[in-house]
Amino acid sequence: DTPAQHIDLFPTFCQAAGAPLPQGRKLDGASILPLLRGTAGAAPHRYLFHQWSRVRPRSDENWAVHEGDLKLVNGMLFN
Repeated sequence: DTPAQHIDLFPTFCQAAGAPLPQGRKLDGASILPLLRGTAGAAPHRYLFHQWSRVRPRSDENWAVHEGDLKLVNGMLFN
């Protein structure tokens, strides 16, 4: 029930394998292993940003931002 993104997979795999994260690199993702194990319920990110159709990206379409039950899609707000 807790949203996560593909950027969370690498840190999750590292934690599951007991491998350290690379030093000197900023990672946007966070491990969701506690969520998968059912030991923590906090979302790893406050906002989720989605962009699709990267072949011809435009700043005014093809994007969405989630925060809780709210979703902003191409400038229109949904609940």
